Amino acid sequence: MTLLFNQWMALGLSAGLSVGIFLIFKWVANRQLFLPAVIVWNYLICVGLGSLFIYDTPIFTRSALQTSGFFPVAALGILFMSTFLLMGRATAKSGAAMSAVSSKMSVVIPVILALGFYSEPISLWGVLGIGLALMAVFLITYQPQTEIRLDRSLGWVFLGSGLVDSGLNAVKYAEYAHWGNLQIAVLTFSGAALTGLVYLGIQKQISALWNRNSFLWGSLLGVVNLFSIFAVYNGIDAFPKKTAVFFTLNNISVVALTFIFGLVLGERFSQRSLYGLALAVLAIFLLG
Repeated sequence: MTLLFNQWMALGLSAGLSVGIFLIFKWVANRQLFLPAVIVWNYLICVGLGSLFIYDTPIFTRSALQTSGFFPVAALGILFMSTFLLMGRATAKSGAAMSAVSSKMSVVIPVILALGFYSEPISLWGVLGIGLALMAVFLITYQPQTEIRLDRSLGWVFLGSGLVDSGLNAVKYAEYAHWGNLQIAVLTFSGAALTGLVYLGIQKQISALWNRNSFLWGSLLGVVNLFSIFAVYNGIDAFPKKTAVFFTLNNISVVALTFIFGLVLGERFSQRSLYGLALAVLAIFLLG
């Protein structure tokens, strides 16, 4: 009974925080804030708070710089920053629900890459799940003759999120056992923050960081983003030897909750999108 309670608590917390990220993006868009500045503050807060939790095993030391995996893990931050930027723009144009679906459907990409590069086995149901996921993405992102503001940015969210998951999977297969989960998270967030600062510098928009609202909303996003990572780790621990079950339930919960919140917040969905949503939930279940 206690294990079941812990599992549901972990699942609810993980899914809720993930939904929170998409809702914050929507609120940021409604306030017409400069998205790159908000995202950079988000990652800076993640690095700062995360470093407090690993103060006894710091990663910004000379020995850490010489440790294998430091730069490959940090380089993942480029994908993190790019994907977060795409997610924010897609949420502003197409709504939180559609952005969440595109993000969660990206599980197809690491699955395909795992089959091709790591020779992982896959069942017939998994193959069917991949096919349904691709069909779901098509139905959601291709919206001819509709007033709903959907565009190809959802496809970029799908691709970016899939590459992020694939990068994390590659780190796992590289067996950087000397890096803990939180160390990897902080290191990746650091790479993302640096990427964002370089981007703002190239665009000559560093001054955008001094906007108070960008700082406040970026800080809120950073806290939610960091603790969402903690929630995922707790979820994995709460589902011993059943991580596939956890990720399946988590993804379905995020899609369903974001869709419900989208309806409450007045987002509109075409019939084609609703079909895509139904296929997305079924695909995630089969891929699990």
